[in-house]
Amino acid sequence: MFSPHHTDMKNQGSTVMGRIGSDVIFVALILVVVYSLSSVSNSLKIITRLVSEMLLRMMAFKKNIFDIVAMGVLSVALENGDT
Repeated sequence: MFSPHHTDMKNQGSTVMGRIGSDVIFVALILVVVYSLSSVSNSLKIITRLVSEMLLRMMAFKKNIFDIVAMGVLSVALENGDT
């Protein structure tokens, strides 16, 4: 029988490297969207900073990827609002 608890156990069983790999792909897709929506000159600077911040947070704290993405998108939105 399929239950949410069963999938939780399977997800926890996945390797850390596997989870980080899928998180990086997910972050990369979001960065591509951010890049296409913002001006080229600004986005290069923003993306470089975002990638380094996100990777550092992922490695240091193993935070939930959605928390990291939400913080990153917020900072981009605030910076784009200034220009």
